[in-house]
Amino acid sequence: MKMKKRIIALALAAMSVFGSLTANAAFYERTGVPGPPNQNYYNTALNPFYTKNLWSWCTWYCYGRAREILGTDPQLSRGAASGWFSYNKSNNLHPYSTNYNAARIGSVMCFSNRVAMVETVNADGTPGNISGTGTSAYSSGQFHANDWPASKPFYFGPVWGADQFVGYIYLVDNTSSYVPPQQNAAQQNSSGFTVTGYIATQSDPINLRCTPEIKNGNVIGSVPKGATIAIDKSKSSNGWYYIRYGSQTGYVSGKYVSLVD
Repeated sequence: MKMKKRIIALALAAMSVFGSLTANAAFYERTGVPGPPNQNYYNTALNPFYTKNLWSWCTWYCYGRAREILGTDPQLSRGAASGWFSYNKSNNLHPYSTNYNAARIGSVMCFSNRVAMVETVNADGTPGNISGTGTSAYSSGQFHANDWPASKPFYFGPVWGADQFVGYIYLVDNTSSYVPPQQNAAQQNSSGFTVTGYIATQSDPINLRCTPEIKNGNVIGSVPKGATIAIDKSKSSNGWYYIRYGSQTGYVSGKYVSLVD
């Protein structure tokens, strides 16, 4: 019995290594192009691939998408897509799996020469829809342009290149954090949080308050710079936004918030 348990343990270790995992990060399914105001993608200080003028590459998009999901800098490779999975594995940064039927929403799906993000998962554990961008590695016909330049295509849909699958990099513990899909992450649910924004500040973090004012004792949490937030405009007033970030709700100063188209 002990030998059998040991064999099972070794098999599981060969499939995945449990590195750092972010719990309770709210996941919003992205089905559209991230607009230029979104600093997770279009900020040289927050996205190293934008700094290198590699925006439109799959690595640029996935780094930005990972940051959008986590609300902070992801521990991902700064190199070519072909090395993302091995980099994560060798440095034991995030949990991972080489099992194609072990997809998770919000995970990085690694191929031999490309990376994409898992947006939905099928009942059998295979990836449903993925999102990503592409350049010359795949023909533009495999992407949905959706107002995106033909040379910098955006894709949302079923998996392409499944035969080149390498593995998944799991970023969040998302077993209970799924939020219904929305176009460009703009409509997050029917309870009033219908606008998306991000925290545009040089300081980290900003205060989350229970009332729309600066007052001693009303700070109930914090939100990091660059974090994507849901906004309920019906409850926002006097320069303050009523927001949701993960499981937290409260008010933040509007001067630190930029809205996402």
